[in-house]
Amino acid sequence: LATNGVVYLDMYFPLTDCPLEALPDVVFAASLLGQMDTAAHKAEELDSAIRTVLGGFSADVSVHEPLGTHTECIPMLTVTASMLKENMEEGLALVKEILLTTDFSDTARIRENLMQEEMGARQSMISGGHALAMTVVGAPYAASGAASDAMSGLGYLKRILALAADPDAAMAPLASAAARVKGAFTKARMTLSVTGAPAESVSGFAAGFPEGEAVPATVSYSVSYPARLAIKVPAAVGYAAMGSHLSQVGLSYSGLLQVLARIVSFDYLWSAVRMSGGAYGCGMGVRMGGRMYWYSYRDPSPVQSEKAFAETAEFIRAFAEKDPDLTKYIISTTSGLDPLVGPHTAATIADQEIFAGITYDKRCQTLSEILSADPAKLAACAGYLKEVASGGMQCIVAGADVCETLDGSFEVVTL
Repeated sequence: LATNGVVYLDMYFPLTDCPLEALPDVVFAASLLGQMDTAAHKAEELDSAIRTVLGGFSADVSVHEPLGTHTECIPMLTVTASMLKENMEEGLALVKEILLTTDFSDTARIRENLMQEEMGARQSMISGGHALAMTVVGAPYAASGAASDAMSGLGYLKRILALAADPDAAMAPLASAAARVKGAFTKARMTLSVTGAPAESVSGFAAGFPEGEAVPATVSYSVSYPARLAIKVPAAVGYAAMGSHLSQVGLSYSGLLQVLARIVSFDYLWSAVRMSGGAYGCGMGVRMGGRMYWYSYRDPSPVQSEKAFAETAEFIRAFAEKDPDLTKYIISTTSGLDPLVGPHTAATIADQEIFAGITYDKRCQTLSEILSADPAKLAACAGYLKEVASGGMQCIVAGADVCETLDGSFEVVTL
């Protein structure tokens, strides 16, 4: 890939030996990399070195779902760095220094970052409540959903708020999480992806890393939430989401569902949720792993939106009966399969597909299913869509004025 002289380095270290309840702490501990003292730099000096030598550096936890199973997933400690090609030697050395010699003993700095993380978490659940709601409704149906909830959803929020409420008590579990992060940086776990330079240019990077031991290929996680959950936040607007999984009705993913989701988003939800309900945004989505979700953004009437989500099957049935021409929907759907992205994003997508086991043949199959979409096939979807929706989970993120009017079928959690 042409990168204009920039080299992108992505490192993946599986955390399949990490229990679900430890993931939130590990996510926070990983975020400290690049912000603490190392063997050669004080934190302030390290920040300057990163800005000078690297174009960027970040560490986080991602999760991948192997195609064909929703009961297993692969959580991974993911480290990303970029640098100019002429700075590769110095840049790789700096990355290795951060991973292998970060000192997590500065509790004052950890406490400061924890307070900042708490503030950011509180702001995100107000401004991006739709993302929170979508993460929550995906949690009960797949191992990857449970992991995502622990890394960025309600499970993560609860844990960060609890840690920040008693920072003295938080230091011991965070020290354990930091040790888990450092312990993951081994040759046995490492997968190295480089974009913009030949593989030989990083062949010696693993030197100096401990050998370590292999970990299981996948891990099984599960979490349980009530079928209807409301998260009360100090916000004047609301957000709604509904989620389910094709496995609930014994079905598997088809590219046809991408066409269906495009039709539902623009011909149904746009009118029922955005225009009539007043929401700023809305949509429906389907993941290749089988997850289905509906959402609204900055929504003054999230309860009505949930009702609209649940009536998707009726809309599709009526839509298909009109025998519409699907050409524009098919074109729109296929254009979203291969969007114009930068070289690093393209490489990251390729990495994700490798971990998920998504092959070229699978992508061709999906495209074929999209191109062969017709009204009769859409009508056949209506039957199981109703079943999927009835067995799905609903989540509303809203202020007290909305939460206090909900009926008894919603369990309310206050953050």
